[in-house]
Amino acid sequence: MLVVATAGVGAVLGLAGCAQGPATPTPSASVSAAPVAAAAPRGPTTGDLLVQGNLRGLEPGAGAATVRVELWPHDDDTEVGEAADLWESEPVTVDAAGHWAVEVDPSALPSKFLSPAQPYVNFDLVVLAGATGTQWGTTAWLTDDGDVWRSEGATAGDRVIDLSMDFGTRQLTLTDSLGEATTSPLTLGELGPPAD
Repeated sequence: MLVVATAGVGAVLGLAGCAQGPATPTPSASVSAAPVAAAAPRGPTTGDLLVQGNLRGLEPGAGAATVRVELWPHDDDTEVGEAADLWESEPVTVDAAGHWAVEVDPSALPSKFLSPAQPYVNFDLVVLAGATGTQWGTTAWLTDDGDVWRSEGATAGDRVIDLSMDFGTRQLTLTDSLGEATTSPLTLGELGPPAD
């Protein structure tokens, strides 16, 4: 079950039964602005583009789908069930062709989310489409040769991380910056009543 509760501009999101590993702590998110990015598949001109992808297989009448990124603190010692202080991008609306892209400006991140000694972020991609949602976690690194987001070991000339989801077949395909694609089951959840 996916539960979303909003208090002011923050959000609490939990997804039980994810195939991505152990239970995720219930986050207490702080909202930060991240502009919508234009699609740019590779090269140093991708700027602050963190991740992009396509969303397919939505139920007719589900309404507009949105995608956002939540960043976990660099040194996260949060226990299961504890609140975590997350950085959250503004939601991006999926376009008519199913494409979406999210930018994150590394210079705007507090040091607890991106350390100069270890230039990477742990992030969850959160997708909401009508009453259905999902989330998936991965990692992005800043390259040494262009200061752009890529998978570990990639260069600025490589491609942006792609997380494409199909709600109909319940599959996710993660294509890393080096072009290696991994397909995994996608766990969907129904939105529940707001948490107290």
